[in-house]
Formats: sequence, C-alpha cells, structure tokens
Amino acid sequence: MTEHPETTLVYTKGDFFGKESGEWNLPEYNYENFIWQNCICSCAMYRRKDYDKTTGYNCNMIYGDEDWDFWLTLLNRYSIVHRIDECLFHYRIRKESRTVSSLTSNLDKAKKLIYNNHKEIYQPYLDEIVLMHDKYNVATHQLHEMQQKYNSLYTSWAYRIGKMLLKPFSIIRHFSQ
Repeated sequence: MTEHPETTLVYTKGDFFGKESGEWNLPEYNYENFIWQNCICSCAMYRRKDYDKTTGYNCNMIYGDEDWDFWLTLLNRYSIVHRIDECLFHYRIRKESRTVSSLTSNLDKAKKLIYNNHKEIYQPYLDEIVLMHDKYNVATHQLHEMQQKYNSLYTSWAYRIGKMLLKPFSIIRHFSQ
C-alpha cells in the first residue's frame, strides 16, 4: 500500500479448514460483480483515513455479511482494489458456527439489509429492472390484444362463411399442384 498510495483496499486469497477444507473459490474483484456477490475476505487491509470517511460497520448486520456491507461503504466503482494471489487467509469452518447457520437460514435477511443499507448503489439497477418490467407488461398487453383480435376474427360469422365459400377452390388448388 505504501508503493501504491492510490490503492484503497488489499485482500488475499483464502482457504478453509475444519469441517470443510480447500481453497475458498472467490472471484477476482470487479465492482459490477462485487455489489451482487462478495469476493473480499474479512482480512482485507485499508487505510485509516479511508475508514474515517465511512460510518464504520453497520450495527444492523446481525445476520452476517457485515464485512461485505462495510466494503460497500468503503469502496466505489473508482476504488482501486488489489488481490494478493497467494493464500494468506485461513478460515475455520466449525460444524456449528455463526457462518454455517447464517449461510443456511439468514442469507436472504443479510442481503436485504445490505440492499437497504446501500440503496444508492442498487437504485439504478432497480430502476432498470422496473423499466424492463414495464416494457414486458406493455408487450404482454399488446400481445394479449392481438390474440383477442385474432380470436374474434377467427370465430366471426364473416370468417366462417368466407372459409366455407373458399373451400372448393382450396380443394381444386390442392389437386392441381
């Protein structure tokens, strides 16, 4: 961090030991992906001056993912984040731990808190989703109207009479080919 003062955060690869073992398969940092899935382990380093610009860790993160929530407070799309490509973080997984129970039963609750804590980050994406939903609803409504018009035409007396009148010509055309 001394050699690269523009760097906001440095983290490392990690692995598990205990109940689970092996490499912690986290993707490399990319802000657009990071806002949807944490890829930074809890042992990351950052400068005190950058921490002082934040409100710190959110006390409402009682279901886990408090580090991810904090990274979202600390970082923005322009932040420079560096991963050390060496496994320097060893994370113990116990049979009964907060992480195991959080991952199984409280994952949705933790994510909802993260989204609520960082609405300014997610709002543009939500606006886009709503816009796409609205366009889908308009297209669906238009398709439904077209189906209704087709059905009313197809079942009309004029269509039925026309079909009966044209039937002999259809048979003649079929045999003449």
